[in-house]
Amino acid sequence: MRRAAFQRRAQRLGERRSHSRGFALLIVLWALVFLALIVTELGSSGRVEAKIARNLMANAVAEAAADGAIHQAIFSLSDSGGQGWQIDGTVHRVTVGSIPVEVRLEDEAGKINPNVAQPEVLHALLTVLGAQPQVADTVTRSIIEWRGAMSPDQQAPIITRYQAAGLKYQPSFAPFESVQDVGLVLGLQKPLADLLLPHLSTYQIGITDPTHADPIVARALGQLPGATAPPPPNLPTAYRSVTIRALAHGPGGALFTRRAIVRIGPGLPHGYAMLTWDAPGID
Repeated sequence: MRRAAFQRRAQRLGERRSHSRGFALLIVLWALVFLALIVTELGSSGRVEAKIARNLMANAVAEAAADGAIHQAIFSLSDSGGQGWQIDGTVHRVTVGSIPVEVRLEDEAGKINPNVAQPEVLHALLTVLGAQPQVADTVTRSIIEWRGAMSPDQQAPIITRYQAAGLKYQPSFAPFESVQDVGLVLGLQKPLADLLLPHLSTYQIGITDPTHADPIVARALGQLPGATAPPPPNLPTAYRSVTIRALAHGPGGALFTRRAIVRIGPGLPHGYAMLTWDAPGID
């Protein structure tokens, strides 16, 4: 009797031990699965971080190459021997280190300065760009009003029109600090502004030079009375304002664009002055 009871207790103890071993094995298996997931996640994160690091390095290399090409163009423009690059929109292909860079130079003299342009010049440019006569009239007037110094009594009705249009800003009644500010004038919608701004420059000096103008500006100038007679060249011929665009093709397909506007002239420190130094996507 005692022997049978002992056997039953031993059997139950064995079953408990078997269940315990099974449960322990299950815990070990789950722990192994959890560790495998952690290792996989760490490996994936490491690969992502390595890819990000490679992309940052490629972008940095492309940026440095674009900046180097900008300074190479400035050096060429400052060549007093007349052997430098021509400012005619031609694409110059250079290599900075091992990075190929495309560089293009545009003369600001061929653009229209919104701070000094006559109303008829602005109106002609807007018309060539496809603006309806009423729109061209409104935008031309808005540009003239924005840049003009006026008394408070003269400013009041203009400010009222901006408020009535739901705009939270008003004209500065001073020269435009940048071409982008022209896009804020009353009546100039973004599609027309996108067409207009590339043909303007607050760095253009003197009278627009038709020999350096792009086809749009040249057409606008050609619509003006007396356009058959070419206007006099820019007065300060010793100084030129130039837009330099550099597109660098970095490793791994990285692209970086830099735009700079410089003024070249013998009386400037080092022969040039940096007017604008833009990051990618700013134009």
